[in-house]
Amino acid sequence: MIFKTVPFHETAAYIAKNINRFYDGMADANPYGAPNIDWNFAFQASAAGQLWSVVAADDDGIAGISIWQLTENPRHKHILEASCFGVFVEPRKRGKLSITLMQRAEDVMKDMGAHEITYVVSNPKIEKILSRSGYAPSYRVWSKRI
Repeated sequence: MIFKTVPFHETAAYIAKNINRFYDGMADANPYGAPNIDWNFAFQASAAGQLWSVVAADDDGIAGISIWQLTENPRHKHILEASCFGVFVEPRKRGKLSITLMQRAEDVMKDMGAHEITYVVSNPKIEKILSRSGYAPSYRVWSKRI
């Protein structure tokens, strides 16, 4: 398995081609339906060095990908935060690769200067993996559809 980190725009075509397949495989689907990505924002953030893809590839192609936004905390400008926008691992490759991809992404974000890594998840399986990897809930997200 080869891991690489690239600006988001280098993986945009792959993501656009597969977004419905990624969504169909989600355990807890979003009530808004499949993602409708703001590609203009994504390309601008990528060009500004704020949006990254951590990719795992093998002889079959991309086996897993995670998307990261690296930004300053708006309340503490000296703190860089890395937020995961999404993780997808090919179903036949899940298990150890999921954990390894998360660990690689953590290393990459740390090397880029991140002080904190954030995942917002709704899938209990991912919560278990995060917990075993040393993550813990730190904020509560409340929302209301209006």
